[in-house]
Amino acid sequence: MADIAILVMVLVVVLLVAVFLISLPMWIVRQSSGSLSAVTNLSRREVLDELVQFFVLDDWIVQHKAGDFVVLQKKASGATGCLLLLLFFPLGLAYLLTDWGTGKTTIRVWEGDDVTTDVEIEWRNAPIRGPVEQAVRWLEKQ
Repeated sequence: MADIAILVMVLVVVLLVAVFLISLPMWIVRQSSGSLSAVTNLSRREVLDELVQFFVLDDWIVQHKAGDFVVLQKKASGATGCLLLLLFFPLGLAYLLTDWGTGKTTIRVWEGDDVTTDVEIEWRNAPIRGPVEQAVRWLEKQ
């Protein structure tokens, strides 16, 4: 009976490791970084206000705001942290206690040539390329 229990435990551990190894590449792909730029006719203040409203709807928090830039932050996923804690305790602690799972977005604006405003949106550790492209298209239409 003890042999069966040990065999079941080994199979469960092997299965958990396999699930983790299979899901790791997908998680890495989701954690993207990048940068996009746009030129708009809106003022610097309007651009920052509109983009902050856009990102706050998706649970981003304003970490710092100045006249020509805004830094937004999104906390690590609690579900992912708990899963990592269950599978690999040290890895889960590292995920939850460091900025490994924390997304950051920086929006910079400056005066363009004419009456335009140049905008750069840079993100790190966040799968938001689609929403950023949507925001850039919206800005360019203004």
